[in-house]
Amino acid sequence: MSQSPLFTMDSGIFKYGNTGVFDDLSFSLRAGRFYGLIGPNGSGKSTLIDLLMGIKELSGGRLTYKCRTLNSYRKKDLARHLALVPQQITVGFDYSVYDLVLMGRHPYIPRFSAPTADDVQRVDEALELMDIFHLRKRSVGTLSGGEKQRVIVARALAQATETIMLDEATSSLDIKHTIEIMRVLQRRVKESGVTVLAAIHDLNLAAAFCEELLVLKEGRLYTMGKTDEILSSALLLEVFSVQGAVLKDRAYPRIEYQMHEG
Repeated sequence: MSQSPLFTMDSGIFKYGNTGVFDDLSFSLRAGRFYGLIGPNGSGKSTLIDLLMGIKELSGGRLTYKCRTLNSYRKKDLARHLALVPQQITVGFDYSVYDLVLMGRHPYIPRFSAPTADDVQRVDEALELMDIFHLRKRSVGTLSGGEKQRVIVARALAQATETIMLDEATSSLDIKHTIEIMRVLQRRVKESGVTVLAAIHDLNLAAAFCEELLVLKEGRLYTMGKTDEILSSALLLEVFSVQGAVLKDRAYPRIEYQMHEG
């Protein structure tokens, strides 16, 4: 028996006022896979993640999570299933790094109750994984942009959800920490069956870590499939308007862009 999809969108429509973003968008995501979400700026990547997270609702069509309409879930219940790592955050209070990461455990902690030993352990593990345990007592407001981003990834890891979504969440990180985060997520997929959907600007990063790609163009799903099958020079030209060769002589595809002078 085939596994039921984790997410299914049927004929999804989304508008900002009278401005259409998506029209007749249909696809499904299965559990335990690392998906990359790619497309030019303005193609709808962030909006799609907001829809899948339940932050925004479709204007038309149907979106289900585990065969139930997404908007039928209570927000607290969704928070036990779905974690989001946004591109940037605004912290309104002077939280410590530890306290902000502990917020990932709030869906599991009853009101007016103290964190359990399990909550504390998960927070400590997330801090260690993101190499920020030494910053745990620091105010988040004193951190660099890259350090803040690692705190938000740690919060999502501490949340211990079965799905993690990233909205170009590594764009402010150096390459060392970007690769470390992607490796941590890749291990979660392989070892724990976590599902990851990451909007990624760097196509070579997507090619290196993502098993499958969803490609958006002008509010439509241009294509979707296994990374090594759909990534091509034709896709680069038609979707991103750039020329390049997709080399497939290694464990994963890599792109060499053609640079022209003048």
